[in-house]
Amino acid sequence: MIASMKPPRFCIRVVLPAALVLAVSGCALPQYRAPFVPPGGCLISQVKAPLTANFDRTPAECPKSGSASVSYINPYPCIWLPLAFDSCSIQDAARNGGISKVHYADYEYFNVLLIYERLTVTAYGE
Repeated sequence: MIASMKPPRFCIRVVLPAALVLAVSGCALPQYRAPFVPPGGCLISQVKAPLTANFDRTPAECPKSGSASVSYINPYPCIWLPLAFDSCSIQDAARNGGISKVHYADYEYFNVLLIYERLTVTAYGE
């Protein structure tokens, strides 16, 4: 009797397509992209570069600087399930340095085997 039972039409027409759409929708939807993506490396990489590029009215020396860092730990690089700690926004860096007016910002990216990554943003201003 069990072998002769047919699956309900609701499952075939509604549940199965809905499950399929949910399973593949993560790849089809627009993905969030950060304002900048630091260059990566497979073994070890360390990059320092300016985060802002408009230096038209930027003073040569700024009296104050502040930094904020975020660390990523990814125990399984092939699966890409990282754990992130802290925040590295320009606002956090300015707050940490007691800066009320930010003139420019730099970033530093450090990576070891794609297992440990650290991104530090440094804000300069007064």
